[in-house]
Amino acid sequence: MTATPPNTAPSSDLAAEIGELRRQLAEAKKERLRALTEAHNANYALSNIPRTLLVMTDNLGRLLLAASADERAGNESLRNLARGVELAEKQLRDILKQQGVRKFDALGQPFDTMLHFAIEQEENTTVPAGTILRVLEEGYTIHDRVLRGAMVITSRGGPKREASPAR
Repeated sequence: MTATPPNTAPSSDLAAEIGELRRQLAEAKKERLRALTEAHNANYALSNIPRTLLVMTDNLGRLLLAASADERAGNESLRNLARGVELAEKQLRDILKQQGVRKFDALGQPFDTMLHFAIEQEENTTVPAGTILRVLEEGYTIHDRVLRGAMVITSRGGPKREASPAR
């Protein structure tokens, strides 16, 4: 008996099945990329809401600065208005906190371009150069990503900052 050599060319059914599987794989890759793009866009859009709410909390805080503690103490209407503004500001901050928004400390920290926006430098030889001297607008993160960098004033003229250990 003689053995027949194995068929080295795939059958037409097998070739058609391979072609269909390749087409399905290409379609699945397109769908995955589309879903990733939509998720990225949704996350970006969702982070705009907390960023906008931060502007509101900033404005409520500025509103409280319009009347000094002495003025509030001497005027019951002003005192009640300020109390209402304080409660609204606290409620808004609590809502942001529930959504993963956290304020980060900048004062006294080394300037970091990933976290801070320096708008001015002041001569100060008592601290290392690049130390944050004043915070004009607080910085916030959302789920460990920077939501809004802190607007700061940094020092210049002081000693050079020692390099931080590698992480």
